[in-house]
Amino acid sequence: MSNRISKATAVLFATIWAASAHAQQTVELPFDQARVIAAQAAQGGNPQLAIELAEALLKADPNDRGAYLVLSSALPQIGKATEGRKAGQRAFALSTNALQRYTAARQVALAAANEGRFTLSTLWLRRALIHAPNKSETDRTLQDAQRMAQLNPWSTRLSFSISPSGNVNGGSDSTLLTFDDLPLFGVNSPDARALSGVIGKFGVNTSYRLRQTQEMRMQIAFSYDATRVRLSSEARDQSPDSENSDFSSDVAQLSFGYDRIVKEGFASVNVAFGQVRYSSDPYYNFGRVTLTYARPMTDTNTLFLTGFVERQDSADGPNRDVTRAGLRTTYAMKLPNDDRLSGTLAYTNSDSDAINLTSTEWSLLTRWSPDRQLGPAQFSLSAQISKLDYPDYAIFVLVPGGREDTTVTLGMDITFPDQQFAGFSPVVSLSRSNSDSNISRFTRNTNDIGLNFVSAF
Repeated sequence: MSNRISKATAVLFATIWAASAHAQQTVELPFDQARVIAAQAAQGGNPQLAIELAEALLKADPNDRGAYLVLSSALPQIGKATEGRKAGQRAFALSTNALQRYTAARQVALAAANEGRFTLSTLWLRRALIHAPNKSETDRTLQDAQRMAQLNPWSTRLSFSISPSGNVNGGSDSTLLTFDDLPLFGVNSPDARALSGVIGKFGVNTSYRLRQTQEMRMQIAFSYDATRVRLSSEARDQSPDSENSDFSSDVAQLSFGYDRIVKEGFASVNVAFGQVRYSSDPYYNFGRVTLTYARPMTDTNTLFLTGFVERQDSADGPNRDVTRAGLRTTYAMKLPNDDRLSGTLAYTNSDSDAINLTSTEWSLLTRWSPDRQLGPAQFSLSAQISKLDYPDYAIFVLVPGGREDTTVTLGMDITFPDQQFAGFSPVVSLSRSNSDSNISRFTRNTNDIGLNFVSAF
């Protein structure tokens, strides 16, 4: 194949260029020079010239990646964003190294944005991040993706994690079943004792912004969260009748949210309906209304007040239906050294015809997130204490004094913000939870380590 464009095509190029110079002459352009001129024309606001040059290059070589890249930039400038996107996709397919794929993926993302297809644009920005050549380009593309998320009425977030655990079922540490350390009442069944294994979680949340102004926003959202368990060989030996699916759970929810700026603060209302499944079977359907008010106390400190009412309709019949109501207050601060500190006090009341589902709970949570990194890692620490009280509780017989649980949980999240793949960064979560109960079935200690992936946009 010749490395020079045909004479007829060269005459066309010369005529175009000569018109701007008020002269006429015929020239021949080497392929490489034609690509450079076409790219400069596309970037310099002369898309028609860029398109004609690129089309001529493609007549000579239908697999000219550079020509497709020029078309992906020039065609959206004349209102042909879809054609530009397809040209960019072809350039991506013809790319032979990471830098070429990065450049083409960004060009496809830009063309898709010009189409108004912001979700598709975001997906191509994720592909660009996979091939970004350095940190500067990674940061640039992350910023573009965050701006795209603001423009996009659709917002979709994915989460997934895997966590080895010594207690995947929330089982007891004790073989014996006792009340208030009274003489032996019985034994905990094998599946009521702590079983080791691995917990896998997957979640998706997608929302659509129905309307937004400077003062309000309305959106509808759907979320789905799945938990799956794989029992260890030791757990199978301990409880041979137990299956992995016995401890699976699924939560699906549809919600409507309304947020509004109000005097001296921000208020929102959220209405949600959904279903919880356990061990693949329906557990209960629910409806919930949540009200939130946030008020800035200073330039860096904010007070949050939240209240909710939830109705749970049990799959086992109305005698196990539950009505829950709760209040929560959070005070979030930004310290002078830019660390973040927050404290949350929460109260929840659960009422049911079933005495084992009627309870009250108090909890206090504190969280500290330093602003600085330690090497490649950034971390946050949390501590929580909760008090759960059942006025009446029965296991075979009515337990004197009901049930009282006190749980202390310590946690640490370690984030690696500079380590990402397609916009997802790894987070290592460490937690230790100690629960003390007057009923040995609910006394347990749990140590978990989990690997999560969170999206930067």
